[in-house]
Amino acid sequence: MILRILALLLFITSDLYAFCKPTKQLWSLDTPEDPQNSSELSRARGSPSFFNGTRITLRGGILDEMCVPIEGATVQIWQTTITDLEDQGFVPNGTSITDNKGRYVFDTILPSTRANGILPKMRIKVSHKDFFPVETVTFFVMNDIKSDDEDWSSLSLSEKRELICKCLNCDRVLRADEILEYRFDIIMDGRLKFRS
Repeated sequence: MILRILALLLFITSDLYAFCKPTKQLWSLDTPEDPQNSSELSRARGSPSFFNGTRITLRGGILDEMCVPIEGATVQIWQTTITDLEDQGFVPNGTSITDNKGRYVFDTILPSTRANGILPKMRIKVSHKDFFPVETVTFFVMNDIKSDDEDWSSLSLSEKRELICKCLNCDRVLRADEILEYRFDIIMDGRLKFRS
């Protein structure tokens, strides 16, 4: 009887004491130091036309280890691209600042596979004054594929699943005015300091 009561209390309070596992970090020396200060990467600044390629929206949340949204975090991305896009003027990096619900968003072109076996991916760095920075990678693949990609091959199966970017609307035919939507949440190590 006591065990049932304890189990019931644990079930009822589990949402009150949520815990989020910090995101796997993958650091790189190849990360550019100064990404552009825009989250609109799918077209050149001031241009009405989009770059050739599949447009996507990448959105997600930045949370602390207690699953609390982090406002004011700087999210920077660097993505794999094909030479043709770079020749058009595509800049494969950008910056977004999280809102009061910890959300960030980028409008960009779907990363591509490179000829040397590098998977379609984005390198992401998150910084905030109250936390140690996080640098990781998210992969735009559907499942556990075989690859010589250095980042991918260094991961366990559970880490690979954690770092796959989730497509929110890939399971249906899109209307002409819709774009692919992806989601990738990042958990920072530590707890947000509340101010009174």
